[in-house]
Amino acid sequence: MRGRRAVGTALPLACAAALLVGCSGGSGAEVVVPDGTVTGSSPAVDPAPTPPSAAPSPTGGDGGAGPSAPSAVEGDVLVVEETPRTAPDQPPHEAELRVTTPVSGEQVAVVAAWEAFWEQLAVTFGVPRFDPTAMGEVATGEALAAVRTYADDLAARDVRLSGRATTVADAVVVDGDTAVVEGCSLAQDVEIDDRGAPQEAPRGPTSLRTELVREGGAWRVSSYGIVEGLC
Repeated sequence: MRGRRAVGTALPLACAAALLVGCSGGSGAEVVVPDGTVTGSSPAVDPAPTPPSAAPSPTGGDGGAGPSAPSAVEGDVLVVEETPRTAPDQPPHEAELRVTTPVSGEQVAVVAAWEAFWEQLAVTFGVPRFDPTAMGEVATGEALAAVRTYADDLAARDVRLSGRATTVADAVVVDGDTAVVEGCSLAQDVEIDDRGAPQEAPRGPTSLRTELVREGGAWRVSSYGIVEGLC
């Protein structure tokens, strides 16, 4: 995932191949654009026309935007998808997480918390909307404040993150009630406006450090950010 500033500041996430969302001729977002064309001839004149039927309420499909697409598992990659706020042909913000080091014991719980944090971050910056309850379950302290700051900044500028954010964990160290996950952020996601126009260039691979603390028996991310050097 993406780390835009120093440790403790908000990081956008990263992406190389985004899932495109198409649009139909009607209003609302479509996941698939049908290939066929609806045709028909003019009806015969009816001397006693019947009143038109009531239009269906928007439930997705051709009539309007439906609910956000759910998360899906593609192989061993968890993809977190969000319905675009405006233009339906914009790619969503997605999280791809990889763990390349063997883990055991308490490291397993640390990695699970690390994954939950980056997954929620993808959703938050892809809308963008800060959910204090959802983020509070996976982050605390500096990390929680940094996520709020960047999500609010995105919303104020009417932009969001788009693309796939790939984050790799290659070292997990646990020391009592603190832990560190070190790895790599393969940043291919970018800020886009409501027309889908990129507002920046992808940053590329950078080293990433995520710190966690155990509070009340649960691990949460306390700070995160890029560190010196490429990965």
